[in-house]
Amino acid sequence: FLFYPQHLIKGDLWPDAFKLLTNHKFIACRLSSLGIENGVQIHMHDIESVHKIVLRDKKKSGKIDCYNVMDLINSIVFNIVLFEPTGNRISNTQILLIQIENIKKA
Repeated sequence: FLFYPQHLIKGDLWPDAFKLLTNHKFIACRLSSLGIENGVQIHMHDIESVHKIVLRDKKKSGKIDCYNVMDLINSIVFNIVLFEPTGNRISNTQILLIQIENIKKA
């Protein structure tokens, strides 16, 4: 979860990295394994890397593409808001409180 997107980006497979970074299951697993703050920080770094490459390629080719950085940002925000810690048995009230706190962080 930590290095795979950067591996794709450095391998010039940024369309695959874009798809991975918008994949809700990947984001949820990343947030669960790395924690919200660390996971979001790493995810945002990956988003910035993809965005820089997309801009570079746009300048080279002059083409407009469908890769929008806001799609990436919306994906991570959506997952932060809906994030539920796994492995612990907690009540719906506690989950709601966590989600409200996540909305504030987003």
